[in-house]
Amino acid sequence: MKKSLCFLEDIAFASSYPKLYTFLAGTAGMELA
Repeated sequence: MKKSLCFLEDIAFASSYPKLYTFLAGTAGMELA
């Protein structure tokens, strides 16, 4: 059970990471613009 929870947490982190990266990239782009 605990292994399944860790697996779900990894999926949640992996799916949220691109959004965070896009946000950071967008912020850096606005500062450079």
